[in-house]
Amino acid sequence: MAKLKNKHKAFIVKQLACLEAPNEIVAQLKKRFDVEVSQAQVAYYNPNGSQGSRELAQKWRHLFDETRDRFIADSSQIPISHKNYRLKELQKIYEKLLQQGNLTEACKVLEQVAKEMGGAYAGNITPEIQVNDGNFYERVNKKIIEQNKNSLN
Repeated sequence: MAKLKNKHKAFIVKQLACLEAPNEIVAQLKKRFDVEVSQAQVAYYNPNGSQGSRELAQKWRHLFDETRDRFIADSSQIPISHKNYRLKELQKIYEKLLQQGNLTEACKVLEQVAKEMGGAYAGNITPEIQVNDGNFYERVNKKIIEQNKNSLN
């Protein structure tokens, strides 16, 4: 196993504080720094983990706590936490499913988008956006079939 430099230790501590799994950190260290370490070596730097070292230097504990606090308080750095990003990704999935002719799964994506737009995931869905009325799939399937017919003409 490699002898870790401070930049590697800081990387490990920050990744652990951001809830990365040790096996992912091992892979990232290899890819980014060409450094090979074991999962146990990574776990040593998690002061809150079951394998975390009681001997871990105070500076690493402080960095861990500071990074964890920022991570928990600020979700803005996580793309999927933003509604527009989720909609953009759902659009890509929807288009791919249509290209594959998978209308059933495309309908499910449309339902998810309707819930997202109506605030279902925020707990404030509006009655006009509710999609659990039983006719949703029928309406969506009809619309998709019409669009496909129009695109063939």
